[in-house]
Amino acid sequence: DVLTAVWGLVTAYGARLGDFDMVRALATLAYDPRRARFFRAQALAALKIIDRGDLPLGAKSSWAGAFGQMQFMPETFLRNAVDGDGDGQRDLMANLDDAFQSAGACGARMAARCRSRRSRRGCSCRRARRDRRSSPIPIST
Repeated sequence: DVLTAVWGLVTAYGARLGDFDMVRALATLAYDPRRARFFRAQALAALKIIDRGDLPLGAKSSWAGAFGQMQFMPETFLRNAVDGDGDGQRDLMANLDDAFQSAGACGARMAARCRSRRSRRGCSCRRARRDRRSSPIPIST
Protein backbone atom coordinates (compact mmCIF):
# COMPACT_ATOMS: atom_id res chain seq x y z
CA ASP A 1 0.00 0.00 0.00
CA VAL A 2 1.36 3.42 -0.95
CA LEU A 3 0.29 5.17 2.26
CA THR A 4 1.97 2.51 4.38
CA ALA A 5 5.18 2.98 2.39
CA VAL A 6 5.00 6.76 2.87
CA TRP A 7 4.38 6.30 6.59
CA GLY A 8 7.40 4.02 6.89
CA LEU A 9 9.60 6.38 4.90
CA VAL A 10 8.76 9.63 6.67
CA THR A 11 8.44 8.46 10.29
CA ALA A 12 9.70 4.87 10.43
CA TYR A 13 6.11 3.74 11.09
CA GLY A 14 5.56 6.36 13.78
CA ALA A 15 8.85 5.87 15.63
CA ARG A 16 10.30 9.26 14.63
CA LEU A 17 7.77 12.10 14.77
CA GLY A 18 10.30 14.86 15.45
CA ASP A 19 12.17 16.41 18.34
CA PHE A 20 11.65 20.13 17.69
CA ASP A 21 9.06 22.47 19.18
CA MET A 22 6.93 23.12 16.09
CA VAL A 23 6.07 26.77 16.70
CA ARG A 24 9.66 27.66 17.60
CA ALA A 25 11.05 25.84 14.55
CA LEU A 26 8.61 27.59 12.20
CA ALA A 27 9.15 31.00 13.80
CA THR A 28 12.91 30.59 13.44
CA LEU A 29 12.59 29.56 9.78
CA ALA A 30 10.24 32.49 9.11
CA TYR A 31 13.19 34.84 9.65
CA ASP A 32 15.20 33.23 6.85
CA PRO A 33 14.71 35.62 3.91
CA ARG A 34 14.95 32.81 1.34
CA ARG A 35 11.67 31.18 2.45
CA ALA A 36 10.21 33.74 4.85
CA ARG A 37 6.78 33.97 3.21
CA PHE A 38 6.33 30.19 3.18
CA PHE A 39 7.39 29.65 6.80
CA ARG A 40 5.45 32.68 8.11
CA ALA A 41 2.31 31.16 6.62
CA GLN A 42 3.19 27.78 8.16
CA ALA A 43 3.78 29.37 11.58
CA LEU A 44 0.40 31.13 11.47
CA ALA A 45 -1.28 27.91 10.37
CA ALA A 46 0.36 26.06 13.29
CA LEU A 47 -1.04 28.64 15.70
CA LYS A 48 -4.53 28.16 14.20
CA ILE A 49 -4.24 24.40 14.67
CA ILE A 50 -3.22 24.87 18.30
CA ASP A 51 -6.00 27.42 18.85
CA ARG A 52 -8.57 24.96 17.46
CA GLY A 53 -7.34 22.28 19.85
CA ASP A 54 -6.03 19.83 17.26
CA LEU A 55 -2.47 20.09 18.66
CA PRO A 56 -1.14 21.08 22.07
CA LEU A 57 1.20 24.02 22.51
CA GLY A 58 4.70 22.57 22.48
CA ALA A 59 3.85 19.86 19.91
CA LYS A 60 6.92 18.25 18.40
CA SER A 61 7.80 18.33 14.72
CA SER A 62 10.68 17.95 12.32
CA TRP A 63 13.21 20.78 12.08
CA ALA A 64 11.08 22.21 9.25
CA GLY A 65 7.75 22.05 11.09
CA ALA A 66 6.31 18.87 9.54
CA PHE A 67 4.40 16.87 12.14
CA GLY A 68 2.37 13.77 12.75
CA GLN A 69 2.45 10.25 11.43
CA MET A 70 2.50 11.49 7.82
CA GLN A 71 4.60 14.63 8.45
CA PHE A 72 2.08 17.22 7.27
CA MET A 73 3.05 20.86 7.13
CA PRO A 74 0.55 23.04 9.06
CA GLU A 75 -1.11 24.52 5.96
CA THR A 76 -1.48 21.02 4.51
CA PHE A 77 -3.13 19.97 7.76
CA LEU A 78 -5.62 22.84 7.55
CA ARG A 79 -6.54 21.92 3.96
CA ASN A 80 -6.61 18.13 4.26
CA ALA A 81 -6.87 16.83 7.83
CA VAL A 82 -9.80 14.48 8.42
CA ASP A 83 -11.39 13.16 11.60
CA GLY A 84 -11.08 9.55 10.53
CA ASP A 85 -12.65 7.91 13.58
CA GLY A 86 -15.37 10.47 14.33
CA ASP A 87 -14.10 11.49 17.77
CA GLY A 88 -14.27 15.22 16.97
CA GLN A 89 -10.51 15.74 16.67
CA ARG A 90 -8.07 15.57 13.79
CA ASP A 91 -5.16 13.92 15.58
CA LEU A 92 -2.38 13.13 13.13
CA MET A 93 0.12 12.50 15.92
CA ALA A 94 -1.38 9.45 17.65
CA ASN A 95 -4.53 8.44 15.75
CA LEU A 96 -3.74 6.27 12.73
CA ASP A 97 -7.31 6.46 11.39
CA ASP A 98 -7.04 10.25 11.23
CA ALA A 99 -3.51 10.12 9.80
CA PHE A 100 -4.22 7.64 7.01
CA GLN A 101 -7.55 9.15 6.01
CA SER A 102 -5.98 12.63 5.98
CA ALA A 103 -3.12 11.39 3.80
CA GLY A 104 -5.64 9.78 1.46
CA ALA A 105 -7.66 12.99 1.28
CA CYS A 106 -4.49 14.94 0.53
CA GLY A 107 -3.55 12.53 -2.25
CA ALA A 108 -7.05 12.67 -3.73
CA ARG A 109 -6.99 16.48 -3.79
CA MET A 110 -3.58 16.48 -5.42
CA ALA A 111 -4.75 14.01 -8.08
CA ALA A 112 -7.89 16.07 -8.79
CA ARG A 113 -5.82 19.23 -9.12
CA CYS A 114 -3.44 17.43 -11.45
CA ARG A 115 -6.32 16.20 -13.63
CA SER A 116 -7.78 19.70 -13.90
CA ARG A 117 -4.38 21.20 -14.77
CA ARG A 118 -3.72 18.47 -17.32
CA SER A 119 -6.86 19.44 -19.17
CA ARG A 120 -5.81 23.11 -19.32
CA ARG A 121 -2.04 23.32 -19.76
CA GLY A 122 -0.32 20.13 -18.78
CA CYS A 123 0.41 18.70 -15.40
CA SER A 124 3.59 18.71 -13.39
CA CYS A 125 3.11 14.94 -12.93
CA ARG A 126 3.34 14.48 -16.68
CA ARG A 127 6.44 16.70 -16.85
CA ALA A 128 8.03 14.66 -14.06
CA ARG A 129 7.46 11.41 -15.98
CA ARG A 130 8.91 12.99 -19.12
CA ASP A 131 11.94 14.26 -17.19
CA ARG A 132 12.55 10.79 -15.74
CA ARG A 133 12.60 9.29 -19.23
CA SER A 134 15.12 11.85 -20.51
CA SER A 135 17.37 11.74 -17.44
CA PRO A 136 20.93 10.58 -18.10
CA ILE A 137 20.84 8.89 -14.68
CA PRO A 138 18.59 5.84 -14.44
CA ILE A 139 15.69 6.55 -12.11
CA SER A 140 13.49 3.67 -11.05
CA THR A 141 9.75 4.16 -11.36
